[in-house]
This record gives sequence, C-alpha cells and structure tokens, in this order.
Amino acid sequence: MKKISIPLILFSLFISTQALAEKKIIGEWVVNDIHAGRNIEIYKEDGQIYLFRKFHNDGSKSGYRLIKATNNSGEIIYKLPNSYMEDHYLITENNKLQIRDKLGVIDVAQPLK
Repeated sequence: MKKISIPLILFSLFISTQALAEKKIIGEWVVNDIHAGRNIEIYKEDGQIYLFRKFHNDGSKSGYRLIKATNNSGEIIYKLPNSYMEDHYLITENNKLQIRDKLGVIDVAQPLK
C-alpha cells in the first residue's frame, strides 16, 4: 500500500476547493409546464457564462454558453451566440427569467429561491 503525504492531500483539497469556488450562480429558476417543465440555472465559471437546463419529464439535460450583452432598452441580457432567432434571457426586477427571441417573450420562469 502506498503512503500519501499530508501536504499532497492538502494541496489536492486546495485545488478542489478552488475549482468549486470559481462557479458563481447568477440565478436559478423553474418553468412549471406539463410538457416542457424544467429547472434553469445561469452561472459564471472561468470567466464564461453558461445556462444549464434539466427537464422534469425525462430528466434530460442541456447546457449552453451565453454572452452578456445590453438590449436596446439598456437592460442586461444573456444571449445565445449565433442564434438565428436571437434567443436571449432577461432577468426582471422581480427576479423572474424571461425567455425571449426576436419576436418577444416565449416563456417566463419563476425564481427557485
């Protein structure tokens, strides 16, 4: 059996803690829809912004990288890059998440917390 030194264990714990500390949750929401209910999380990690979705009906998951931008009204939005329909997300003043495209609001997710 190999012996592992205490400094090596402490260094490993430090690296693991640093990796966990780099993820900052921007917000968490839920869409309660019988067909497409899902939890949505937007977070920042390693300088990039991501969206993660988990669907209630089948447990499937998906994630995307987003770009922080400002719309014509001066509001901060999170855009899906290279989206033909200009898909984007807007966090409202009451912490709801509007799911939008160039035609308008598609859905509104309620805050989880």
